[in-house]
Amino acid sequence: MLIPQIVRGYLWQITVWPEDYNEAERTLAAKYFPLEYIRGPLRMKQGDDCVYFDNAKPLPVSERDYRGQQSLCFYDDDLPSNIVRGRQYFIVESDSEFIRIADKPGGTPIRFASDSGPDTKLMYPLFHAHLAL
Repeated sequence: MLIPQIVRGYLWQITVWPEDYNEAERTLAAKYFPLEYIRGPLRMKQGDDCVYFDNAKPLPVSERDYRGQQSLCFYDDDLPSNIVRGRQYFIVESDSEFIRIADKPGGTPIRFASDSGPDTKLMYPLFHAHLAL
């Protein structure tokens, strides 16, 4: 089903910050947000710089910072204390079992200050998830 970008942006907001919305809105987002943009669950460990998940269909290394076309965000569970829910991050290395992320394309990989929760997920690319915001 094709979902207009303005609706997709609204569904992205509900998915990333569900506590700000009512049960009907959360159900709508769970039903209609395109699953092809979601990866996880994943894990991040204190002191490590790898985001571990099944990356068999690898996400590409981010080469530019243009309207979220090559960026991702994290959501859905506890995040390491130095990672912000919904903020865009860029992939600086991509392997079949992990990625490394940075604040900008080609940047220094972020080393995690604490562990992520067991249900943490990511969305990629943000361009498709919330272009209309």
